[in-house]
Amino acid sequence: MDEMKMEREMQEMLHRCAEGMQAPEKLKTRIDFAIKSGEAPRKVHRPFAKRLAAVALVAAVAVTGAVAGNGIVAYTFGNSWSNERMSYTETQAELTDGTKMPESFSNGFVFKNGVHVYGGEKDEDGNVLREWTNIDAEYERNGVTLHLGTGEAHNDGTTVDTSTFDDTREIDGVTVQYSADDYKAVPADYKPTAEEQAAVEAGDLQIGYGSNKITEQEYQFLRWVQDGVSYTLSGFDLGMTADDLFQMAQEIIVS
Repeated sequence: MDEMKMEREMQEMLHRCAEGMQAPEKLKTRIDFAIKSGEAPRKVHRPFAKRLAAVALVAAVAVTGAVAGNGIVAYTFGNSWSNERMSYTETQAELTDGTKMPESFSNGFVFKNGVHVYGGEKDEDGNVLREWTNIDAEYERNGVTLHLGTGEAHNDGTTVDTSTFDDTREIDGVTVQYSADDYKAVPADYKPTAEEQAAVEAGDLQIGYGSNKITEQEYQFLRWVQDGVSYTLSGFDLGMTADDLFQMAQEIIVS
């Protein structure tokens, strides 16, 4: 698989996987980054609260599932993306009632295309619990791609580990959560510096082993729910501040 295609699939996976279940996004990002790097990440020691949440989630649901409050385990299955790329008009016609998707943002990001996302959940016995179709969109500005994910929000008893977010703000009565993480792909024999190891242990850096060269990226992510619709904004190397992304979220929320 060529690098460009792998990059696209990685970004799609990040903001679409288990979208309705809200499994911790940072954890899904770490796993997908390791896959892209070519090898599972080495064991890292993180602060107890974050480490406990991550270990519990991985052990119970293998990343793509979630544990409901009643103890039932649900697994996401069959996340797939249609091959067609819809225009803005076509995308608007496919949105769930009440979903907001701007044609452009004040900072210059402009709608590029929309796509259907298909998925669902099964229980431990393989019984289908529910299926869904979400709509996602790509926006571009000066060669930089940003993703807007939308879908029906489901209150199925799952919870979000708020400790994995770097900033939480209230915008017009809506809670918006933000995170930013550094990712470094390195060769299998790479030895992290003392500074890098400290960042790994603090949960601020993810190192993926197995790449044929060293690359570094920053992944930024916002999520919120408004009027029964779940939204995410995300992207790699956006060159934006948290304030910039919160402003984009505000433009959607108050529109």
